[in-house]
Amino acid sequence: MLLAGLAALLCIAPAVGPAGAPATAAPTASSAAPEAGGVRGTLVIDPAADGSVTVRDSQGRVAASLVLRTGQRAPVELPPGRYTVTDDFGPPRTIEIAPGGTVTVATTPPASPPPPASPPSPTSPPPGAAPPPSVGAGTLGAAAPVEPAQPSATRCGGGSCRRWKRIVAPLMSAALPGCGQLVNGEPGKGLGMFLGAASLGVGALALKLSEDPLASSSAGLQSTTFGSEVAGAAGFGMLTGGLAMLYAAQIMDAYATAAGKEHPTPFTRHRLSAQVTRMATIGLKAGDPAADFYADWSVSVMGQVARRFSVGLADLGVKYGYGRTSIQAGPRLHYRFYDRGRVWLGAGAGVILQGTIGPREQVLANTVTVVSRNNGFAAIPYGLLDVRLFILDRWSLDLVPRISAPFGTRFYRGDGALPSRAVTFELGTGVGVYF
Repeated sequence: MLLAGLAALLCIAPAVGPAGAPATAAPTASSAAPEAGGVRGTLVIDPAADGSVTVRDSQGRVAASLVLRTGQRAPVELPPGRYTVTDDFGPPRTIEIAPGGTVTVATTPPASPPPPASPPSPTSPPPGAAPPPSVGAGTLGAAAPVEPAQPSATRCGGGSCRRWKRIVAPLMSAALPGCGQLVNGEPGKGLGMFLGAASLGVGALALKLSEDPLASSSAGLQSTTFGSEVAGAAGFGMLTGGLAMLYAAQIMDAYATAAGKEHPTPFTRHRLSAQVTRMATIGLKAGDPAADFYADWSVSVMGQVARRFSVGLADLGVKYGYGRTSIQAGPRLHYRFYDRGRVWLGAGAGVILQGTIGPREQVLANTVTVVSRNNGFAAIPYGLLDVRLFILDRWSLDLVPRISAPFGTRFYRGDGALPSRAVTFELGTGVGVYF
C-alpha cells in the first residue's frame, strides 16, 4: 500500500517536469541570477523587424512593453532575475539578468513567403521566337496560395486552459483526491492519485484498528507485544505521513496544471517563509513497556537574512494533556546548501523551549482534596536535514529527518511524554510557502 501511494505521488512528474533550458541569448555578462538585489541589469532589444516586444517577469507581470522599428536597439534597465521576452513573430524566450550585467536579445524576423511556382521549361526559346504565353492567375498550373500556419491552442493538462480551472481544480482535489486532475482532463493521473490516497488511508486505519487496548494491562507482555507495537506505530506514522504529503501534492498539482505551470521556478529570493510540519516518533507509554506513536504538529516562521541562510522562530505549538497544557517554541538556524531546479537541500539546528502548567489533585485521608501545581520546563536541542520538492514556484513539500535529546520531560498531547535525555529520531513531513 505504501508503494501504491509513492507511485501515485510520482504521477505528478508529467505535469511538473524539470525546468527547461532558457532560450539562446547573447549575454555580454554572466547570466546567473544571484540573490543580491540593489544593482539593476540591462536588457538590450535588437529588433529584426518592425513590431512590438513584451517583457514579463517570473510572476507573469509585464515589466516592459515596446514598439520598435528595424534596427532601433532599445536598452531596458531591469532588476536581476528571470524574464520572458515575446515578440510578434517568434515563440517566447526566457532569459536571466544578473546585477550590472547586460543581455542582448534579437527579435525574430518575419517568415519570408515562398517563391511562386513556375512551370517547367525544358528548353529556352530560340532567338527571335515569341515568348510562350504566361500562365494567368486562376488557370491550370498556377501556384496555390500558401496559408500561414495557425498556432496551436495552449493546453493545460488534457484540456484547454481556462481561468476558472485554477480555482475549481484545486478545490475539487481538496474535496476528493484526484478530482482536480479530472477537471484538467487527466483521468489517468486522477485515478492514480485517488487510489494512492485510498491505499495509504486504508492501511493506516487498519493498523490503528488492529491495536489491542488491553495489550499492556497484564504482566509479562514485554517479550510478545513490544516489537509488534513498535512496528505497528512506525507503520502508522509512515502511512499517515505519506498520505498527508500525497494529499498536499495533488492539490498543488491540480493548480499547476490548470495554470499551465509545467516548470516551477522556486522563489530563491524570498524574504520570509512559513512551514507547517508534523514531526513523528515512537516512544514508550505507560504499562508493561509498550510503544506508542507520538506526533508533534508545529509552525515555523523563518526569515532569509543572507543568500541561503535563514533564522527564525520554529516549532510553535500547544499540547493539551490530562490536566496540563504545554506551550513550546524556539530559535532555529538554517542553511540551504543545494537549490538547483525544483529540489532544495538544507540543514539546520535549534532548540525547543517547552513550558508545562496544570493542576494536580491529591486526596488526603479519603476526605480532603488538595490541588497543587504540576509545572515543568524542558529544553530540547536538535539537528535536522530537510529535502524540499517544489510543485509550484512558492510552495514546497518538505521531508525533515531530525535527531533531538530533551533535557527535562518532553510532553506531547494526551498522555504522551518522553523522559529527559532520551535521544530521539523524528521524521517530519510538511508544506512550506515562501514570500
